[in-house]
Order: sequence, then structure tokens, then C-alpha cells
Amino acid sequence: MIRLRAMTEAEYVLFRSLDRENYTQSIIRAYGLDDDEAQREALKLGEDILKEGMRTPGHEFFTAVDDISGGAAGYLWCEVNREKRRAFLYFVVVEEADRGRGLGAAAIGALEAQLRSGGIRSLGLHVFSHNTSALRLYERFGFRVTSVNMQKDL
Repeated sequence: MIRLRAMTEAEYVLFRSLDRENYTQSIIRAYGLDDDEAQREALKLGEDILKEGMRTPGHEFFTAVDDISGGAAGYLWCEVNREKRRAFLYFVVVEEADRGRGLGAAAIGALEAQLRSGGIRSLGLHVFSHNTSALRLYERFGFRVTSVNMQKDL
């Protein structure tokens, strides 16, 4: 249903735009930042982590291809530490038109299989508490809470 392939340069540009917009909206909702401040934070985070763009060592970028349509259905970004045999999923998104068809779950399943075959033993991720659909998806995949950040407005 879904297969992963290496992201192209053009897809990376689109992916980074989606990633920044998604993260901007999430931190606005989670932390109450104004749009400009949230955009700066999202841009800074991406630049701090991806110092060499899609060629940043240890980071892997995938396009999730829908085998039915043959088109790109979504994108994934993870950091893989082969020495410690663990990975961290920074971002997964399914194209708006393809949502609700189980492609996000299929993409994560494909990523897990690929990581497992490469000797990776654990996969971590971060999810904002307001993203209840993602929380349910990750719980179905067996992810468990390992820490909780909390905030109170004063």
C-alpha cells in the first residue's frame, strides 16, 4: 500500500515548508505564541537541527509513495543513530487529500520495518498533546509515554 523511497531535493523543499508550517501551528496552539514568534521558533529549530539540510549526517528523509496512485502521499523525517540502534521520528505528514485512508499508519509501519531490518531497536517521537488523532495512532503502534512536559499560563 505504501513504500518508502529517498526524498528528492524538490520534495525536500516542499517537505521543509510543510514541516515549518505544521510546527508553527502546533507551537501557536500549545504555547500561545503569536504567529511571527512561532514562525521564528519553527525556522530556528529546523536550522539548528538540520545544519546541512537534507545532507545532515544521521538524518534520513523519505517520501511515502502510494502504490495505488504511484504518487507521493506523504513525507517522513527521522534521525537514526546506528551505533545506539535507535531512531527518532521528527515529522510524518500525509497529503491533505490522502488523509483518512490509513496511509499515515502504513507509512509508519513501512518506516518501522525498514529501521528494524537495519538493526534499529527503538523509535521515539514527540507529539503535541492537542494532536489527539496522532496520539491515538501512535498508541495503536505501541508507543508509550516516556516523559511529559507541562505548562501553566500565569
